Amino acid sequence: MCCDSTNPTRRIVAHASVALVALLLVAPPASAQYASQVARWVAQDAADPVASGGIVFAGSSSIRRWEELTLDFNDYNVLQRGLGGATFDTYQPHVGDAVLAHSPRAVVVWLGTNDIAGGVSGASVASKFTTFVNSIHTPLPNTDVFYIGIVPTPGRQGNRAQEDIANAQIASYAASTAHV
Repeated sequence: MCCDSTNPTRRIVAHASVALVALLLVAPPASAQYASQVARWVAQDAADPVASGGIVFAGSSSIRRWEELTLDFNDYNVLQRGLGGATFDTYQPHVGDAVLAHSPRAVVVWLGTNDIAGGVSGASVASKFTTFVNSIHTPLPNTDVFYIGIVPTPGRQGNRAQEDIANAQIASYAASTAHV
């Protein structure tokens, strides 16, 4: 009997199933994990506006934890917009506030490592990069977009083949696309 409440195993499975469905229904989308950080940037930008025409560094923890980024690029108007653990899919919804709001002359992108670590193929990462570039070039067609290639990461050596595919396809796209 399917709903036999006297069977402890079935009761546990039923309760676990209900809990899982409830979790899936209330869990925020993956990009929502960054909403509070992006809201802080928006508030900070409103309180202390950033001049347009600078260079936005967008990406994951490699950008977020680049402690001397502004010193390394001291001669440039740079803006650090890294979200630790971000993938192309989780960063994409925030491009408007993190990047476009600043009308940059250039964007430096360092994403893709977490995508591949999460099982996304190199070809898919390259496709997501193209989407990312299009989301910048549609409103800002003359903005230069630079990509920092995926580098080997300790503990993720098994991802090298997919990283190489992503890097090669992105390089090919960049070679044939203006302002990339």
